Amino acid sequence: MKNMFNTEYFIFVNLANWLTRHNLKITGQIVSSGYASALQDPNLIDQYLRGEINYLPFVINEQRATDFLSFYCTSITAGYRVEYEAEMRRLLSFPQLPSRLSAVYAFASEEDCREAHRLYSTFYFYEVHLKVFNSLLEKGFGRIKRCNQA
Repeated sequence: MKNMFNTEYFIFVNLANWLTRHNLKITGQIVSSGYASALQDPNLIDQYLRGEINYLPFVINEQRATDFLSFYCTSITAGYRVEYEAEMRRLLSFPQLPSRLSAVYAFASEEDCREAHRLYSTFYFYEVHLKVFNSLLEKGFGRIKRCNQA
């Protein structure tokens, strides 16, 4: 089967994040957490291919005693609650699509990358030219989903 995707993409990264800086300096790579996890535990590859990996780091506490939360509690948990709901919807309805919690957002052109950074990012722009290895895609491990189609 012929690969219908490019093998080169552009991403932007936050060099203020120590882990990003470390990965680029030490390994020279940016990989998805799903791929990195599968390198450590090959049993995860089958789970990944079936769309069964759960990337949620925390679960919502449905046993809390009250539905009334302080302003502080709401402000610190609101972002996670949105991501939790989005990931649960993906797991239930679209398990074969990439998870936002493990994805690397890449762009086919430098122009698209810069525009996405302008629209959605609050950190300094540092562009990385990313090469996707076809062997990963051919094995079915890489999931690429174009999101900016009309």
